[in-house]
Amino acid sequence: MAIITAAVVEPATPTESVEAIPNNSATGGYLLPTPTPTTLLGDALLDFVQAWVVGVTGMAGNLVRPRWQPEPTNIPAFSITWAAVGLIRRAADTFAAEIRRQDQPLGESETRRHEELEFLISFFGPDAMVSAYAFQEGVQVAQNREILHTQSIGLVECGEARMVPELLKERWVNRIDVPFTLRRQVVRKYAVQNFGSSEVTLTSAEFSTTINI
Repeated sequence: MAIITAAVVEPATPTESVEAIPNNSATGGYLLPTPTPTTLLGDALLDFVQAWVVGVTGMAGNLVRPRWQPEPTNIPAFSITWAAVGLIRRAADTFAAEIRRQDQPLGESETRRHEELEFLISFFGPDAMVSAYAFQEGVQVAQNREILHTQSIGLVECGEARMVPELLKERWVNRIDVPFTLRRQVVRKYAVQNFGSSEVTLTSAEFSTTINI
């Protein structure tokens, strides 16, 4: 009788992914900001501004839309007033201020730079002018700007309303454009450690000595 033996195949050991350790001032190399940003960026910034516009105008959240979307949705019916808001310009200080944070255990550096963010909001529909006026007046109320201050953002100006009717589906639709500018301080943190100690050797023709700093 033939004896058949089956080879036992050991399961492959999965390769463990090793997460790269970011550089710091002790390791050398390029420094990146710490993983947790202290400033709203990208979609988080746009979502924050969209929610602020909703609050100031009293419009429904689904009727204040991003100005540019990867997959645009159908526009509301002609009888509905809605808005589209988007960032059109970002201007920052030429140089940032670098500040040493000695209060951190290992030390830390912060860069602080002010930037202006220019947005354009367009109101569409039968009550476009009413909604534009509500926005222009609403941003003048200090209480309506308090939410901006939680993110170190301030209102610089809210521009004039421009009437630019738009032809949609072979029909003219009211469109009112209102530019507004926000200003904020952007803070980023970098792992620049404190200077701990060093050994210095002074040598001359007559003597040599070592100093611990």
